[in-house]
Amino acid sequence: MGKRETVDINRPETQWWTPAPLAPSEPQRLSALRALDVLDTSAEPEFDALVRAAAHICGTPISLISLVDDYRQWFKANLGLEGTQETPREVAFCSHAILGDGVFQVNDATRDTRFAGNPLVVGEPGIRFYAGAPIRVMGGQAVGTLCVIDRQPRQLDVQQNYALSCLAHAAARALEGRQATLELQQRNALLHTTLSAIADAVVTADVLGFVTWLNPAAERMLGVGLAVLAGQSIEALLSLRSAKLPAGVADVMTRVATGQTVNLPKDTQLLCHGAEPMAVEGSASSLGKQGTVLILRDVTSARQKEQEIAHRAMHDALTGLFNRDEFDRQLQWALEAAAADGTAQADCVLFLDLDHFKVVNDTCGHAAGDQLLKDMAALLRQSVRAKDVVARMGGDEFAILLRSCPLPAAERLAKNICHQLDVFRFEFQGKRLQVGASIGLVPLGENLNEPQALMRAVDECCYAAKSAGRNRVVAWTATAHVSQATGGAASWAERIGRALDEDRFVLLGQLVIPLHADAGVVKVEMLLRMLDESGQRLSPGEFMPAAERFHLMGRIDRWVLRNTLDWMRDKLTASHAKRVGVNLSGQSVGDPSFHAWALEVLKAAGPGLCQALTLEITETVAIANLDQARTFLHAVRGLGLRVALDDFGSGAATFGYLKRLPLDYLKIDGQFVTGLLSDPLDEVTVRSFVDVARVMGLKTVAEFVESAEVVKRLRELGVDFAQGYHLHKPASLDTLCHAAPPTELTAQIVP
Repeated sequence: MGKRETVDINRPETQWWTPAPLAPSEPQRLSALRALDVLDTSAEPEFDALVRAAAHICGTPISLISLVDDYRQWFKANLGLEGTQETPREVAFCSHAILGDGVFQVNDATRDTRFAGNPLVVGEPGIRFYAGAPIRVMGGQAVGTLCVIDRQPRQLDVQQNYALSCLAHAAARALEGRQATLELQQRNALLHTTLSAIADAVVTADVLGFVTWLNPAAERMLGVGLAVLAGQSIEALLSLRSAKLPAGVADVMTRVATGQTVNLPKDTQLLCHGAEPMAVEGSASSLGKQGTVLILRDVTSARQKEQEIAHRAMHDALTGLFNRDEFDRQLQWALEAAAADGTAQADCVLFLDLDHFKVVNDTCGHAAGDQLLKDMAALLRQSVRAKDVVARMGGDEFAILLRSCPLPAAERLAKNICHQLDVFRFEFQGKRLQVGASIGLVPLGENLNEPQALMRAVDECCYAAKSAGRNRVVAWTATAHVSQATGGAASWAERIGRALDEDRFVLLGQLVIPLHADAGVVKVEMLLRMLDESGQRLSPGEFMPAAERFHLMGRIDRWVLRNTLDWMRDKLTASHAKRVGVNLSGQSVGDPSFHAWALEVLKAAGPGLCQALTLEITETVAIANLDQARTFLHAVRGLGLRVALDDFGSGAATFGYLKRLPLDYLKIDGQFVTGLLSDPLDEVTVRSFVDVARVMGLKTVAEFVESAEVVKRLRELGVDFAQGYHLHKPASLDTLCHAAPPTELTAQIVP
């Protein structure tokens, strides 16, 4: 801060001068002045040079850069009035000069009534001549003047007047540049303070790749400071290793030079001289002409924890083998690979259940049981190849996925395990016990291409081995399969599973007819039937409850969707129906894995089939799985599918949740349609459903339509489509291509 010195003014008893008035924009002018943050600062060479130039050009002994504050004028640069830092604003000639646009000039102050009695005229410094050019900053506010003063009367010529204006303009730009420089310095200081405080290592290099700066975290990470490294190549400073960065840092710098921001691959390691490799995350970005900034974060501990968590998620804590979840994943991948390249018969699954494990636990305690399981895990690892997958499925059950191992070789391996266990004696705290294992063996084949079906089959074989006398191998054969399939005691879950494996499901179709000429095209709803072991059709009511109880609906829905798309691909164009509806179960609607599978299948089917397909979910399913349903239905609608809410009115029958679901059709539950002509409440209910659907832009479909009179009343109420035995009975899909054309069918009901 400069020392504030003010001219000592001897004011006469009577004021003989006129102070300048305030400009209308005085508050804005003062705000612009203070924003420069220049008042009461020390002298600076660029401003001193401007006043020297002004005095030289104009031939005056005094020149000032005067900034007019609310109560004073303060001199940023001063030539000729050394020792004076400011004067009161009321006597300042500059207070007048800032009111105009051009140079304000007083040729002889003693002859000017505004200044004749001014203390600066009648006293020191004895001003006779004054010329001041306003200093206007961006925004147009005059914050002060560049002025010249003489103790003798004079007048500036045209060139001097112009030069003074130019110098005032230069002073304005210099003040703004000074402010911008200060702000930049402050931001740089803040940036460096921030970068010095953060835990991430920050390294900057110039455009040639030489280190220019390190923050303290980088010095700690690299084990050396900026004083040593400044000017060294960044490639010599550190080494990065990653499979995706063959040339390490050189690769990073090359990509940054092209304008890319490089995020380091997840496997990146930092190698420093004499230190252990360090797992790092980070990025490198261009600083333009300033070079490159590299940010690194030590994630060694986090990576180790991730690996530990991943290992725990995949492995059994006791034995170190893979766990059931990981085995299921590996089996799924094997089945997918087998389906892709036709090598299913080359892989086999072995399921092993220890014999007499309970005896060990009861005789020697759980610690002995745990040790036996560990010993068993070691024996199984030694019995198979490195590429085989060994897992503990839970309790005393183990499974092995034998890669590229035909059934005869797998049988030899399984029997070898039985032989090893036959001679094995488990010893614990002086007790010596014999254990064995019952082993089921199943090859991956055409009839066992789903994980659940395959694991059921291998479990059945293992149970058969136990029943046959233990410590033996039973392999899956077609004969065994048939004998079990025909057993009268088979559960519904087993029957449904076998029906899926053997493709014993059938799709029927029921037409959905438009009730108005502008309602839309004829549609068909797919209806599912199951064939029993003798080929007889079973209705959904006979097998669906069991399928839901044993969580088989996901598999059934997959079968339905795949076969529907196949039919549409081959027969839809020849069919009278132009759109197809498929029902989805609650288990599928609430299952993210089904969502992912269905979206893949639909994308592969293409937009033509997707735009002709409607997914139907019941009201109760939608309410029970609202969030999952909304997410999935938004996704399928993005592919072009339409969505119908089936059995509307059978559940909550509230309209609020309809706004949260992406729908196209509202299917009115049949209980309200069958009583439409006899129950006034049913008619009011149907009418309200139609009104709500119309407001929401949805088409309505009435189910269970059994008579022409009901059709007529539905049309009068504004229902768009009808479905029921009066219009069309469920029939083979082939008949949709050969029956009477829809125009003949709809002529009776569409006016």
